[in-house]
Amino acid sequence: MKTIKNLEQAYRYAGNQITAQDLINGRMYHKLKGWVNVKLTPEFEAEIAEQLSELYGGIRRTKAQVFRTLLYSRPQHWGLSRTMLVKYNKQPARWDYCAGQDYPSEMNIIRTALK
Repeated sequence: MKTIKNLEQAYRYAGNQITAQDLINGRMYHKLKGWVNVKLTPEFEAEIAEQLSELYGGIRRTKAQVFRTLLYSRPQHWGLSRTMLVKYNKQPARWDYCAGQDYPSEMNIIRTALK
């Protein structure tokens, strides 16, 4: 089982098909091997939770609640499946949300579900 330590390593390992839900579940789609189980370091899990809580926004208390949910449980939500790891040109890998028609409303729904 591959141990993933940061976003760059995850992106290099799997390419462009990584969602937040996949990493939270400890599975990634590898470009050659198909679906593989991966292990995340505790530091990387905390980094993911921090970055996603910042991405989803809200007031400080809401961000803290979302952070704890992402870090200490394995939430299953459609919003996490629409949050993808992307890398543009030479910039570092980062999370990006693929919104539907109403971005603010979707962010509110995701925050509420993850609190």
